[in-house]
Amino acid sequence: MEESLADIEMEFSLEEEPEYESSGMSRMLPEEIRERTVDRFLGAGNRAREVVIFPQYYGLLFCWALEEYLKFIGAKIKRIIGNSEGEPFYTEVYTDYEDKKNILIDGQILATINNKNIVITISIDSIRCDMLMFESLEKNSELIKEIAEGVEECAKTNNFYRGKNLEFRGRLKMVKLKGKAWSNVVIDEEIKNEIRKNTIGFIKNLKLWEELGIPPKRGILLEGEPGTGKTIICKALMTEADCITCISASAYSIGTRGYLNDLFELAQDLSPCLLFIEDIDLIGQDRASLGSSVNPVLVALLNAMDGIEEKAHILTIATTNCLEALDKALRERPSRFDRVIKIDLPDEAQRREIISRLCEKIKLDEESQIILARRSEGLTPAQIQEALFTFVIENEEPEACRESFAVNIKTIEKTLSKIKAKNTTALGFKCINGSSAEAGKKTQMA
Repeated sequence: MEESLADIEMEFSLEEEPEYESSGMSRMLPEEIRERTVDRFLGAGNRAREVVIFPQYYGLLFCWALEEYLKFIGAKIKRIIGNSEGEPFYTEVYTDYEDKKNILIDGQILATINNKNIVITISIDSIRCDMLMFESLEKNSELIKEIAEGVEECAKTNNFYRGKNLEFRGRLKMVKLKGKAWSNVVIDEEIKNEIRKNTIGFIKNLKLWEELGIPPKRGILLEGEPGTGKTIICKALMTEADCITCISASAYSIGTRGYLNDLFELAQDLSPCLLFIEDIDLIGQDRASLGSSVNPVLVALLNAMDGIEEKAHILTIATTNCLEALDKALRERPSRFDRVIKIDLPDEAQRREIISRLCEKIKLDEESQIILARRSEGLTPAQIQEALFTFVIENEEPEACRESFAVNIKTIEKTLSKIKAKNTTALGFKCINGSSAEAGKKTQMA
């Protein structure tokens, strides 16, 4: 881990013996000591301030950029103190998938730049806006303005989130994917080619599309039963994107106030970008089914994808288990989702390939694999995987499964029967005649 501000030896100390008030009042509070320390460091006279405000999702980026810029201009750090009554707070910031640095994210830096004293306040807070404030004597106003602009430019030019696989939950997290190669996705080759041309192929030819008058943004909706591989397709696309920013929306955050606006603003800033929204039916329910109710999250999504302020160089890939439950403005109107691609259940040849790949680790013998592929018609890849897991877990001698093992037809049929039975119970929700409300009632009655 690189050296951070936490490792620097300080030269300017807090006042250890604060004076008593002449009226006999008690000693000063810690906050007052800090204020007095700042006053003593800056000296007497009018002051100038420059404030840099940035989106909360860029808080760690700007704190990192501040340290990098101070190092670049040769600033001498005299002291670091906490804001208010707290101590300075540091956290680990990942600047790449494996590289991290301990960064100050809350506190005050007392620094000397060109023999001029400057105080920099860092405030990263989940309630208030995130900001950096640069303060010095009025005669140094041009200097602090130059520093503030330098930090902003450093963050913009060296944005370490660009070109990475990210998860966005209000804050950003880098996600390193392993073993999700596009070549390993087992679906119909024609469908596979259609997905690739409308995603990776599209984002890599943005300049050509603009020359031809094709809008430099696109939306793809992947539709299919749970477990058909929609999530795996998304992960494989992220793996293949190669230096194109990929952002996964958070199902936990997507309904919160302002999240979608931040999500699309972030995607625009880091464009070209592949933006993934899984289970879009969580927020995209058909307005007709809601009666007089208004879904503000859906309105925000529609506006973000194709509102007055046009977004560019963003390709949105969403998944749904129930296309009929989605609002018509999402499932039927190009320019939001231009293409709806159905991911079907695997045929026998595809089931055979899925089983073969799974059996690279689970050593089921060839004959058992063939029987499982034939008898698992109507099952999703996820259900087939569960069948293989069951063969091992419920085996009388699971240790023996490290080597080649066989499963008889009776056991295969019994296991598949259990898995298929899960589909007939009243678990989850499934659209019936396009009505999620009707499905809910039938589930409760069951």
